[in-house]
Amino acid sequence: EKWPWQGQEKEPEEASTHYAAWIPWEWTDWSTGSVWFYDCLALLFIVVYLNTELRSWHKTEYEKIFWLCIGLYAGARVGSILELRVPFMIMASLIGVQVFDVLESYVRDFVSLRVFSETMRKLRGHQAQQYLRIQAESGTMHQGSLRGKSFRLKELVERVSKAKSAGSTVLVGAILNQNKRSQEEIHDIIQNASANELNYFLSYVNCGKLAFAASKDTFRILLGDSSGWQMAGIRMKDLSLEVKAFLLDGLQRVGIHTSNSKQTWTRNILLSVRGADMTILKAIMDSRGDWHSMHKLVFYDLRGAWKSEVLRHLHSEGMKIREMYKQKITKVVADLDDTVQCSGGLWPAGIDRRIPRKAMYPGVGTFIQEVHTHCSNYSSTIPEKYRAFFESSSLIFLTARPKSYKGMSQMYSYKSFVGPMKRKGLLYSEPVILSGDLKSALTVVLQALYARIRTWIKKDQTMPRGTAIWSPVAQKKAQALQEYMQIYPECNFVALGDNGQGDVFCSELLMERAGFKADSSPLRTFAIRASLIHNVRDVSETLSRFLRTPRGEKEDVEIPKEWDIMNIVMFKTYVGAGVEAFSCGLITLDCVVRVALAVVEEVFLLQSYFPEWRDRHNYIEEVLIDLRIVHELCERYKERKFCFLLEKQIEECNYIQTVNDNLRNLDSIEVKRTVAHVHRTHKTQYVQSPRTKARTRMLSLAKKWRRNVLRKNSEEKDIKDA
Repeated sequence: EKWPWQGQEKEPEEASTHYAAWIPWEWTDWSTGSVWFYDCLALLFIVVYLNTELRSWHKTEYEKIFWLCIGLYAGARVGSILELRVPFMIMASLIGVQVFDVLESYVRDFVSLRVFSETMRKLRGHQAQQYLRIQAESGTMHQGSLRGKSFRLKELVERVSKAKSAGSTVLVGAILNQNKRSQEEIHDIIQNASANELNYFLSYVNCGKLAFAASKDTFRILLGDSSGWQMAGIRMKDLSLEVKAFLLDGLQRVGIHTSNSKQTWTRNILLSVRGADMTILKAIMDSRGDWHSMHKLVFYDLRGAWKSEVLRHLHSEGMKIREMYKQKITKVVADLDDTVQCSGGLWPAGIDRRIPRKAMYPGVGTFIQEVHTHCSNYSSTIPEKYRAFFESSSLIFLTARPKSYKGMSQMYSYKSFVGPMKRKGLLYSEPVILSGDLKSALTVVLQALYARIRTWIKKDQTMPRGTAIWSPVAQKKAQALQEYMQIYPECNFVALGDNGQGDVFCSELLMERAGFKADSSPLRTFAIRASLIHNVRDVSETLSRFLRTPRGEKEDVEIPKEWDIMNIVMFKTYVGAGVEAFSCGLITLDCVVRVALAVVEEVFLLQSYFPEWRDRHNYIEEVLIDLRIVHELCERYKERKFCFLLEKQIEECNYIQTVNDNLRNLDSIEVKRTVAHVHRTHKTQYVQSPRTKARTRMLSLAKKWRRNVLRKNSEEKDIKDA
């Protein structure tokens, strides 16, 4: 029995009348296989389009047309599968167009135009209130009139941006030029505004939507053209540093790489900023809390002569700041998996299983904050109101995860990791994410697959030593960090990684490209002050250019002397990382103690949050070893107060170790009494955890069931005997 919207069964040559004339019958004939050809062709078009984001066909209008065509084809394919009649086939096609249009608008509005950074939103609100107050004090315009103009400007921008992103109406609007009147009104408001009014308008309005809605003539008045920004009639000199950052952010969110005009405006903004203002502008652009950053702006959005000119300007202004001040701003470059967050041994993310998967390593947020705060001196270079941006942009995540279309993978990383950690108070910054590429990731996967097949075919063949397959990823990481260092020549860097993949090799490549040689003096300074490596696997299996280990021998590995000159050191916990950073001169002893206290606190937090954490005993034992080293350091420097604090933390860790050891054998009554005795010796009341309560209840139910079975068997035996 057919549904009302489906045609009746007929012969293939007669059934073709039930379909639209532009859909051949062969498309729905599954026996010919041509339908699969067209589907594969459509998927190929989508894959090619998603991987050519820098091409000119990714302009807003072309992007809309492409996804409308894909939606039209998808709707027609669904209709052909359901064997719909002609009217319902057309309806299915229109529904497909609407669905893909909604998805494209969501990606554009949510990922591209939305501002996620709390610091950026606060700065916009603060600047708008400041210019509103200045304008009211000057008396040139009433405060209500100024706010009314800003409301009108915002309404016009929203109206034009909605009309430009309304799916099929984009084509109608482009043909009939329906938005011309609104764009002319936006142009008049900006052109006739005074300097304070202009800064207020641009602080109040979303500059991303303004760049999407306003005409080119409006932005030529604001930012100039290819001739420069110093010509008469250009409003660039009236713009404050914060407003320039807002405009730069808006242009980047709309898309720079497909438009020569936007390339020119971006270059003009960056060339108009000099000295310490350039350092502040870069900090604002890197504290936005999403995938947009200065690295993406310079090495991904800009191209050709615009990119070369901006790089020369950034280098010259950065070197002036570096030579002017003795103490440099220090940024921490960290790997994500097995360095900041545990991978749980899930390949290809990492191999560490000491703590639960997706858990943040205890003390890593405090350690990064202490390194950045102690190594950076803001008192003489940075005004107070901008320091939050420098603290927010002090962390860079250098990850091997490939970049996706419109930064969707980076946005997922922010939502799944950065957001929850910040809400829990374990992370204190909004990091910049430098992603890998698909080529290096596929190379690693293919090399691992080839090595696995060889070991399966040839039984005596062994897998590549340690992390040898991660060499392409290490080279890509080194390239990304080297590009980032070109943007910040005034800064020093501290690398934070692990030896599970290629982070040691990446640090060695960077040092060699900076001029390191085997006979370099230990007193020579490099932009990378130290590389702290989280030891998650045997040192003999570390991917390195200088480590020499005979195959099959894993003990008594000799640390290369080049690592000592490069300041490449290893640690097991972040208490040990604090000790190594203290030995490298990055932090002081009180910073090490603060890191140790944070590690102990977060270990207790992990134990409560993950009751199924199995390897807690070994990890806490490693923390205890590093705590005793810190205690010895405090005794050597005669810091009695720190010694007292550490002794208390060591005692608490020993206590929790004793409790964990006793809870391992909870089945016996004697162990339960021992646990209760341990709690009584510490003068605390014995409180069972939910897991312990469930286990005790399960044991009691099992004993009760066993008693019932025995009683039932005895009753049956008595009945038989009777």
